[in-house]
Amino acid sequence: MLYGDSAPGGRLPVSFAAESAYPTTASERFPGEDGVVEYSEGCRVGYRHFEASDDGAVYPFGHGESYASFAYRGAEQVDASTVRATVANTAERPGREVVQAYVRPADDANGDAPVRDLAGFQSVHLDAGEAVTVEVTLANDAFRRYEDGWQEREGPFVVELARSAGDVRATVPFERP
Repeated sequence: MLYGDSAPGGRLPVSFAAESAYPTTASERFPGEDGVVEYSEGCRVGYRHFEASDDGAVYPFGHGESYASFAYRGAEQVDASTVRATVANTAERPGREVVQAYVRPADDANGDAPVRDLAGFQSVHLDAGEAVTVEVTLANDAFRRYEDGWQEREGPFVVELARSAGDVRATVPFERP
């Protein structure tokens, strides 16, 4: 991989940022005080914390390196749980892309909810200059919240197609019937 004979294609399962950017580094949170640990971040943990704060992740959730470059176009809703877009390899070498779909409310009125939720992803290998249509099926839980049991969220929504939580390439207005 170091010499470019093969292409890296993995993605980060966590976000990496400066130590001071993590909410748990505050002394009252970890290791806690008097044996009590405070978990005041609620559902805004991991990449969701960085999306909701001014502390940006250096390497966000879902980040991955590649020797190829990719363009997204023609993003659209297919049905009640699927989006699609054309992904093109704009490089002169083959590469693997992981199209990640994040759901967020269209009106940005999240309250204490995360800014966006990972709802699905699809991996695709593309030769140099190749373009393919990629469909991503969205998880039903992305449209629900746990508040004294699972509750449906009010729409409308926006689905963001991205290379990582910090690199959105296309947006799709999304209606759930």
